[in-house]
Amino acid sequence: MLSAYLSMLSTAADKSFVESLYNDYEREMYAAAYSVFKNKADAEDAVHDAFLRVIKNIDRLRTFSCQELKLYLIVMSRNAAFALYNKRTKRAECDIDEFYDLDSGVDIERQAQISAGVAEIAAAMRQHSDHDYELLYLHIVKEYRPREVAELLGLSPENARQQIHRARMKLIKLLREMGVGDG
Repeated sequence: MLSAYLSMLSTAADKSFVESLYNDYEREMYAAAYSVFKNKADAEDAVHDAFLRVIKNIDRLRTFSCQELKLYLIVMSRNAAFALYNKRTKRAECDIDEFYDLDSGVDIERQAQISAGVAEIAAAMRQHSDHDYELLYLHIVKEYRPREVAELLGLSPENARQQIHRARMKLIKLLREMGVGDG
């Protein structure tokens, strides 16, 4: 399969980068996808979809550190598996903002960033699950829009918005519990 991915790339640097990603992380990506399906063929399909996203977002991936890259690839593979599963089961997605009519216009996240130090926010973010941390990292630190986060993680735009919203609400609650941003 590697040769198929390499044939999609035009520069030697891109080919080398994707080849190293494939050699270093393909097994872990497969394990993440397999954990969703418990089926070899479906897990391989999910990893294939994830590598197609890697190729599409290759320039962004170059900016990630090794740990960020590993986490991103594993989560992307798992999300590709969930997307494939949802596509096959044709589950309808619901936007939580629209369902609950949540759009207060208040940017609590920015207020927290202004009131709190970066270290306090980072410590609060680290208390979240790996998936929520990645969502928050991409959205808050890297300042990606929800649509870009969706592309990077292999989610639908609506699902990405919903998951970012939930992670932000958890972060805001945790920051308030820590007494950050009060007063």
